[in-house]
Amino acid sequence: MVTPKRDVFQPCIQQLLVLATIKEVVVFGVSVVETPDLKVGGELQLTNDIIYSIPCENVTFTTIKGTASGRIFLGGSDGNLYELVYQKQASWWGRRCKLMDRSRGVLSYLMMPFFFSDDPVTSIAVDPSRHILYVLLNSGGIDVYDLGAKGDSVHRIASLSHNLILHSCLNIVRTVQHSRIFDTSDFAKVVALCPLEECDSAHFGVVGVTETGVRLYFSTGSPPPHRPSCLQLLHVRFPPGYSPTSLVFKQDKLTKVIHKSGK
Repeated sequence: MVTPKRDVFQPCIQQLLVLATIKEVVVFGVSVVETPDLKVGGELQLTNDIIYSIPCENVTFTTIKGTASGRIFLGGSDGNLYELVYQKQASWWGRRCKLMDRSRGVLSYLMMPFFFSDDPVTSIAVDPSRHILYVLLNSGGIDVYDLGAKGDSVHRIASLSHNLILHSCLNIVRTVQHSRIFDTSDFAKVVALCPLEECDSAHFGVVGVTETGVRLYFSTGSPPPHRPSCLQLLHVRFPPGYSPTSLVFKQDKLTKVIHKSGK
């Protein structure tokens, strides 16, 4: 379920239901119909017909994320970020809706497919205050996209692989904790991204949480009004119950990460 763009659909269409199969992406309109039982608040109803339907073009989509302004992004099994671009009337490209690969530049389409590694996208997170989009890959790597000052554009500005994140973690903890020796086995891959809005922190942009509960605080460069320019790990915080003097780092795997208002 995602929020639709303004002035594209009839007022009765309050949400969009986006479904991705192995063959196509389909979009239904969702309306809220009042019911006699006021406690329920309303009944959700789908439009009788599909609003948009577009082929997947041999890409399996693993996650879907909408923005407050109505943009729809999809993460692919090929590791790329796609956007479902839609509008009210057909444009010069002859359709009201199309899928666009936002990960590859113009030169990328001239290169052979084997130059790109398949690292599926596992989740997409958006900071609505700064208009920054974060992509988490299955390997634990992170891609950062700038959506522009008004949230109406998109281009990739930074990428950090899992190995680079690991080495950054080691460099940070070794400078502040000398009671034990850390190695890469102490840090699992990032499994969740929690964006920090501007009101939460002017210097940190996103928190990555690893499988073992370690929280990684990243910066995207200079604070607003500057646009994001990088992705840099600045701080590492171990999970509750961790003791710097312990010889063994307890590594229980997380099952769920919940983030709200900077917490």
